[in-house]
Amino acid sequence: GTGVGVGDAVGVGEGEADVEGAADGLAAIATELAGDALLVSGFALFQSGSREAARVALGRFRGKWTAVDVASPRLADRDVEANVVFATAAEARAMTGLDSEAAARELARTFDVVCVKLGPEEGALAVSGMQRERVAVRAVASASPFGAGDAFAAAFLVSLAGGGSLGAALERACAYGARAASVLQPTASSAAKRC
Repeated sequence: GTGVGVGDAVGVGEGEADVEGAADGLAAIATELAGDALLVSGFALFQSGSREAARVALGRFRGKWTAVDVASPRLADRDVEANVVFATAAEARAMTGLDSEAAARELARTFDVVCVKLGPEEGALAVSGMQRERVAVRAVASASPFGAGDAFAAAFLVSLAGGGSLGAALERACAYGARAASVLQPTASSAAKRC
């Protein structure tokens, strides 16, 4: 079937959450999605307007890395077609009832790769099978946390898709997440003033 080319970014996230009939639109675009990695926001799986589109995307994706960013402790659901999961410490706890380290090991029984974001003071950890990596985050002046998790997940997946090790992927993810947090994000009112 038709698909997205290898190397193209495919994502279903908050931006699509308000699109009415998103699943029908996705069905019309492609019978199969192909690429190196797919990242679906947990928000897309939670909201009724995008849930079906997100599940269709996960089911139709033909690539090595299919990831879900949990996005909220309320979305603590392991019943998704993904082999990579991104979660904060609170989300991992909500999914398992365990502390971060034990939660990552427990989630690795369901997912091939688990990334738990521990916050700006503690960094992040990743588990894949018996392999465990932990990376501290370089301190940055945080201007805005918005987009930092997306940058983290994207950098991690790009690194894995490029053949990077679990440790290299986690280091890259932490660096990109910290960089995104250090950049002041424009607000709707400031963007309107520039137009």
